[in-house]
Amino acid sequence: MSHYPMFALLPRALGASDVAKDLLAGLGGEHDRLGAELTEVAVERSSDGGAAIIECSPERARDLIADPARRVERFFLSSPLHSIEFWLMSDDLLAIEFGDFDSELYDSGLTEAMRESKRQLALTLHAELVEAGAALVYCESSDDTSETLDSPIERAERVANAYAGGEPDVLLRELRAGEPWLVAARGDAAVGAGTRAWLQGSFLVALEGRDGCLVFEHERHRPLFLPMTAARTRG
Repeated sequence: MSHYPMFALLPRALGASDVAKDLLAGLGGEHDRLGAELTEVAVERSSDGGAAIIECSPERARDLIADPARRVERFFLSSPLHSIEFWLMSDDLLAIEFGDFDSELYDSGLTEAMRESKRQLALTLHAELVEAGAALVYCESSDDTSETLDSPIERAERVANAYAGGEPDVLLRELRAGEPWLVAARGDAAVGAGTRAWLQGSFLVALEGRDGCLVFEHERHRPLFLPMTAARTRG
């Protein structure tokens, strides 16, 4: 299944459980608008022997996320239409695998409502990650199953290092190289005037979140599941 690399820069150290708790709370009220509940929750944690254990029971997964004594390595949210995997690469970089529709849905024909549901989920997810403490969140438009010369993860690490090192010019160069579809940031995020000017010139505001959070959608760079038309402005 295709997926679109998404990354969040965390200016302060957050555990995967901390992010999961905030996202479960933030996305909990979005079921009707998203068109499909993210009812399936799973986590990956380390056992005493060091091996990873996947907990697929939603009730058990939620208990582990809520328990500060448990170290959750990754967590997963899914529904019949959506699949998202989150894993904390380092103290300041969260990687999200934003999954595309499965092949059976593609073969049977995607409806406009399905496409819009996934688009709205991506927009909401960006806003909620910023609300959870991220300084900058972005999703690349390229299908990560395709062969590329530059690894999205390696590029994301360079973006994170540039942010941590106070190099806004480098951050902007690396961010632009990924041709992102969506970018979200707080109004006061220390991402540099150049990045803000680029967003205002090449993107449309697709969603306004809380506390000055803006989610920008590129006018041309689109994932495969969306038509290659100009982004629509959303209030």
